[in-house]
Amino acid sequence: MLHDYALWQEFDSIRPLLPMAEKNLEFFAAHHTPEGLVAFPGWNNWTKWPGGDAIGWNFLDWHDSWFRGVPPGDCALNCLYLLALEKSAELEEMNQRPEAAARYRKRAETLAVTIRARYETPTGALADDEAKQYCSEHPQILSVLSAHLPDYPLDIPDATPAGICFSNYYLEAAYQLRDAKLFYRRLARWFVFNDQGLKTLPEEFTHPRSDCHAWSSHILYHYFASILGIRPRRAGSREWNLAPLFGDLEFAEGTMRHSRGPITVGWKKTAGYYELKYEFPDDAKIFVQNRPLPSSQGTLRFVHDAETKRWDLTSGYPGSVVR
Repeated sequence: MLHDYALWQEFDSIRPLLPMAEKNLEFFAAHHTPEGLVAFPGWNNWTKWPGGDAIGWNFLDWHDSWFRGVPPGDCALNCLYLLALEKSAELEEMNQRPEAAARYRKRAETLAVTIRARYETPTGALADDEAKQYCSEHPQILSVLSAHLPDYPLDIPDATPAGICFSNYYLEAAYQLRDAKLFYRRLARWFVFNDQGLKTLPEEFTHPRSDCHAWSSHILYHYFASILGIRPRRAGSREWNLAPLFGDLEFAEGTMRHSRGPITVGWKKTAGYYELKYEFPDDAKIFVQNRPLPSSQGTLRFVHDAETKRWDLTSGYPGSVVR
């Protein structure tokens, strides 16, 4: 969350919180096993919770086959720890503490090697447990988001699926892979709620009820960040990447409120290409496929590349950038 806020708002707003983040990471470092994994303190005896004598609850996601949302192994939890180390290294670079950043990166490199050694299966996936008896989408999702793990497949047959909360990471992984098919197929699971008579978002895909649950609303984030493709390029939000994930949609548009001013993006499918209009604050620098755009507002055209099967910004297209 600190890393997200540093990118989307201002780094100075989270700088005072970095010492606490460091203490949290040192706590986990103190619970390493001899093999180098993190031994998370936790419990499965639900009756101990009210007494206050339990030391943790390793909840990851709701699934009927997981007792109280706890997976049958610690692979995904170690992958989350790996992501925390990676993001903390980036934050410390922003904080001009290269020694701390190097320390976190070294831990991340060591942990990634151990995760692969302990959990990687012969079929090219990450198991939930070291015995490699269970497999879920969760470690595969986190591998895509990690800079130190290979991209394991998201569509493993019979893997325990991510619930509505953890599907935030699934959608993010599909976006990072630029896999519109997987992204929109998962997004479609939200569309049934209206047919089920729900008035607000539920806590789970299964056993749904109108909980008005916040962790199901991440699709609003993905509408702007993934479908419209508005992403901060670096901390401070003066530089932005514009990388929409079109899929089979005919059009999408929206205005995102930001402390530096509103950001409006809209695109529509037109005769074999997508036309995209954008308007950012005047001091913003916009990049599309690593190309800087000449203005903070304008119109772009994207055509389909049959070889890469992706939509690319036209370079020789007349009027590809209209000011």
